[in-house]
Amino acid sequence: MKNKVTFVVGGMEIHNPFLSSCGRFIVEPTVEYGFYEVNNGGNSKALRKDLEDGQYILITSADGMHIPKTWEDARIALFDKFSITLMPYHSISFSADGDEPEISDIHTKITSMSQNDIDNVIKGAVEDALNAGCLHIQLAIGQTTGDIAGQFFSGTGEEELVKLMSSRFKEYFETERMYALPDSTEGD
Repeated sequence: MKNKVTFVVGGMEIHNPFLSSCGRFIVEPTVEYGFYEVNNGGNSKALRKDLEDGQYILITSADGMHIPKTWEDARIALFDKFSITLMPYHSISFSADGDEPEISDIHTKITSMSQNDIDNVIKGAVEDALNAGCLHIQLAIGQTTGDIAGQFFSGTGEEELVKLMSSRFKEYFETERMYALPDSTEGD
């Protein structure tokens, strides 16, 4: 089961408050997302994030007594403004109920992709990265349109950038493929 308690920061829906909004870096929820420590009754401690509508999120350890140091030990829940549970405590990580893809599923998908499929994935990744970068800057400065970005990223300068980004994403794709495919040396 994927974490169903999410919140939005800078236009990004956050599923795991122990990861950066891009999902690549481990972060402290208190620093990155504004959670703060609370006493959750008795000796129980939790991290809390207040949401705009009066709802709030609590994160505690698996035993419900401590502030977790990592997402592997964390349990997250959502409450309304009257402290009524809207989403009971559950793991932030994935469980084995079928939502998380098995390695064999990833292997099958990667090995069945044509070169055209791979090229389209890379092209989409480059476009998404450019759009996300522009959006991040636009939100930071309060820009509400993409007119300047559209003009700025048109022409020969963009071609070189797209080639560089495509090359890097291809390397990343091949690294993912390498780790998804069974080790050919196993059993030797």
